[in-house]
Amino acid sequence: MKFSVLMSVSPKEEPSNLKSSISSVINQILPPSEIVIVKDGPLPQELNNIVNDFNLRYPDLFKIIDFEENKGLGTALNIGLISCSHKIIARMDTDDICVPDRFKIQIQFLKTNKHIDIVGSQIVEFYDSPDNITGYRNVPLNDNDIKAFAKWRNPLNHMSVMFRKNAVLKAGNYSDMRHIQDYELWIRMIKSGCRFANLPLVLVFARTIQSDKKYNLNYFKYELIIQFKLYKLGFVNHFELIRNIVLRLILRLSQYNLGSILYLKFLRSVKSNPKSKATLATKHYNVLK
Repeated sequence: MKFSVLMSVSPKEEPSNLKSSISSVINQILPPSEIVIVKDGPLPQELNNIVNDFNLRYPDLFKIIDFEENKGLGTALNIGLISCSHKIIARMDTDDICVPDRFKIQIQFLKTNKHIDIVGSQIVEFYDSPDNITGYRNVPLNDNDIKAFAKWRNPLNHMSVMFRKNAVLKAGNYSDMRHIQDYELWIRMIKSGCRFANLPLVLVFARTIQSDKKYNLNYFKYELIIQFKLYKLGFVNHFELIRNIVLRLILRLSQYNLGSILYLKFLRSVKSNPKSKATLATKHYNVLK
């Protein structure tokens, strides 16, 4: 079952992160048939060298798309997805790390569950090094729970998903939104009748960043845009719209104290939680090392 991996690299990416990410994609138990990398704008020489080096070593594996200017992740993924040769596509961010059996597990799931259009997984979050685990993000598993969860927050971990290309195109492909473009796509896929699943396994280590208050408030503007889009699409009602906006505003304004407590308690699970899947993920990562 051939499949493509879709990645987009921005000029701001750290070279070491890009190298680790691509390596984790190549060194899979079940490697991809194709890796599509969109260069979202002119890259610094060091990033170009990494992409070119991989391309030279695996000349039949990579498809490189160059943008003359930065167009944002949504546009990059839109063009990249159209360029993918295969019917099954896995998403991967250029600063995250796949566990070695990620693709084998997801391909087997899609082969067995032909009614499912997109499957994601749980993730472990880390800062700086995969050994420095900061938490994990659990998402619901079955289609009904995922769609109910989507009324409240993003029901999939974007960097962990594998989907059927025709299902995404049927829903209109990625939009040109510069933030939260994945959440907006999932809602359109739900509205178009797609079926969802998340696996109960950690299949990706996701890198986190330390954001400041200015970033949080700026990000809130995009959260407002997506919430009003959900309302316009008829996916959330008036009460749900107000509830989601108010809660997000509290979280963004209260960067410390209450906001941090709510964030950790309701939106993320810290690594000290006894139910954490960090142990499972660490075992996977030790295999990778």
